[in-house]
Amino acid sequence: MIKFIDTLDFIVSRAAFLAFVPVILKFASKRLKLRKADRFLMKIHEPAGKAALVLASLHALASLTEYAETGLLPYLLGLLCLASTAAALLSGLRRQAFHPDWRRLHRIFTGLFLLTFVLHILLAKC
Repeated sequence: MIKFIDTLDFIVSRAAFLAFVPVILKFASKRLKLRKADRFLMKIHEPAGKAALVLASLHALASLTEYAETGLLPYLLGLLCLASTAAALLSGLRRQAFHPDWRRLHRIFTGLFLLTFVLHILLAKC
């Protein structure tokens, strides 16, 4: 059973990473002022973020079996990454509730996501 969960975790974590790619590219295209890419990515970054959130949640559950191997810090960074992703998604979906500061909140949570995402991947691999 643990072998199956480990295999599932491997697949889900890679799928979550791939789902996060359009979100990361959207963040980069905005800062690099790539207008065509930014407009295209604007259309797909929300559904990609939703898919990534679901896949990352599954990864968090499946990776509980590997907690002893990876340690506390990568797991906590992964949970913070998951929480910042949910907060960024929520701030985007509930724009009117956060108006006029929703963009600032969205960008702060996205920046926190990127930082914790990179650190989580680096520390989980070591």
